[in-house]
Amino acid sequence: MKTIKKLAVVFSAMLGVAACNKADVRNQDADPGIQLTFKAWFGSDDDATKTIRESDGKVYWVSGDEISMFRGSTSATGGYKFTSSKNSEGATDASGNFELANFSGTIPSTLTSGTYFGLYPYDADATCDGTYITTTLPATQIAAEETFANKLFISIGRSSSEEMAFYNLCGGIKFTLTQSGIKQISIKGKNNENLAGKVKVSINSANQPVVSEVVSGEKEIILTTSDGSAFQTGKAYYFVCLPTAIESGFEITLRKDTQYAKFDYDNSAGHTIRRSVFGSLTGIDNGLTWNGGINFNDPAFKAALLAQTTVDTDSDGEISTTEAAALTTMNMVFSDASVTDCSEMTYFTGLTTLSWECDAASPSALDLSKCTKLTDVTILAKGGALDFDLSNCTKITTLKLENQHQTADIDFTKFTSLKYVELNGKYKTVDLSSCLIKYSDTGSGYYIHNSTIETLNLSNIMPPCGDGTNYDLTTSTIGTLKANNSDASDGHFNPTSCGITTIDFSSSDYFLGFVVENDTALKNVTISCPGINTVTITGCTSLASLDLSGISFPSTGYSFIVNVKNNALTSLTLPTTSSNVDFCTIDCSGNLLTTLNIRSLYTVNRLDCSPMNDASGNNTLATLYVTASQNNIEGVTKDGVRDPEKIPEETEIISTSGSIDTTSDESW
Repeated sequence: MKTIKKLAVVFSAMLGVAACNKADVRNQDADPGIQLTFKAWFGSDDDATKTIRESDGKVYWVSGDEISMFRGSTSATGGYKFTSSKNSEGATDASGNFELANFSGTIPSTLTSGTYFGLYPYDADATCDGTYITTTLPATQIAAEETFANKLFISIGRSSSEEMAFYNLCGGIKFTLTQSGIKQISIKGKNNENLAGKVKVSINSANQPVVSEVVSGEKEIILTTSDGSAFQTGKAYYFVCLPTAIESGFEITLRKDTQYAKFDYDNSAGHTIRRSVFGSLTGIDNGLTWNGGINFNDPAFKAALLAQTTVDTDSDGEISTTEAAALTTMNMVFSDASVTDCSEMTYFTGLTTLSWECDAASPSALDLSKCTKLTDVTILAKGGALDFDLSNCTKITTLKLENQHQTADIDFTKFTSLKYVELNGKYKTVDLSSCLIKYSDTGSGYYIHNSTIETLNLSNIMPPCGDGTNYDLTTSTIGTLKANNSDASDGHFNPTSCGITTIDFSSSDYFLGFVVENDTALKNVTISCPGINTVTITGCTSLASLDLSGISFPSTGYSFIVNVKNNALTSLTLPTTSSNVDFCTIDCSGNLLTTLNIRSLYTVNRLDCSPMNDASGNNTLATLYVTASQNNIEGVTKDGVRDPEKIPEETEIISTSGSIDTTSDESW
């Protein structure tokens, strides 16, 4: 609708062939409804000379205009949508818009009686109880040159006959500008009057709409262009407002990218916003003082920032670039989807601590690329994917990312000052090898829980994970885990309850112990480090390959204990040892090995490789390879007697000096 102020409509019911009588309609499986077409036109109005009209003094419909039609008190929410087309009897303007319109739509066949109520524009959330219509005038409005935007200016009608007059509910303020670069304009009453929002509307005896109740009001109306560009100078623009008394005047705030100015209107004359009337103000930006201030794309984000008392230090209701840059700590919590755009985070360059929690799916992006002073960051993205840019935040020492499902990968290698990290979410690669996480530092560590990570690199840090405090990988699913320990102090690796597919310690320096238990996702493990004395991997029913060949023992007095029973190993590669290892035990029972070669071990005190059965209970271990000097393994090679509880009877033992003929001793 183009600046429509009053209209009248005449209904003509047109029943389809299948709905020629009520009995036929009721017998249909699906109600085809009653098809209605009515003619709409504009009637006279006492305030017609004060309303906005096109240059020829007339008001025109726009093709495709939609209204909500209600009947009685039982209409569905939103009413029934009727859409306009041109009526050939009326005039047409140069743009093809028309003075008379045919509106067509369908109402249920059960609505055969009751008063008609009409509402422009169509509102899917509107309701009608037979007396009141409840609808909403939005507080965020899109500007249109020389008029107001379509689907904004509310009109309401009521009739018990086939004719209905629509009257405007709203009025407002018309204004012009003289300066370029203005991108947002807002208006607010000095007494916080309700200028927009959800209202309950009745119709008086003159068939004119009256706001009976403000259900949820909005104190400020914000006007922007449709594409976010600047307003044009010399053009008229409009605030569409609810009718209300402006008791003490109002304030209009004009915003450029990084400046704002305020136009103060003193209402000593006692002006009131009336329906169908627009007060006119010319050149409202003339002579104003411009201050440094940020123009926020999303008013909800600005409101959330203003709710923090440390942001707006001069209490002027605006956030200047200076105020944004001076802020060091920000705590934001969004419990709904009201905030959709927070791109102005780039102005908060002084932040050192950020806590960001959003329960809803918006906003979807958080640009922290200019927040280079951040040291402590917590982001809880509970509502869905949140893309954020931390690429320039190299000073971060503490990072907590909860329920994060990042669509773009995070480069953790940039966080060279990071000492503590918490992760809970889904990641492709998490590489912590460049961080400063050290077991010996108080408060240092990682807590990676309920996460799915394709590749996790813990190299160059000391990760005794599984202690339940500062080092923990519990309940995570990890594709490939890479780690080492550059700290020569006591270190053990114990990723309990992790769904790890591959573990790679191919460049480890120091580890004394390695423990993985009951990880049913684990498939491959490679360990290469000096001086490790314990390898325990049990109950990992998908583990097929274990490579320990890179383990070395650089000095004397080592023990080497390997417990890898009850997995699904088909390949086990052992390290090469020397006299530096004076005690060694191997338990690889309960796997699927077909061969086992222990010749690389200088000494073996105990070996347990039985049972070694497949799912049918058949032995799989065909051959055990030993050296001639390995003749003292109890139950395997000692004194030529084997213990079937240590090595299967069917397994051939081949020494470097030839096959060893061992027999079973009943005493076992």
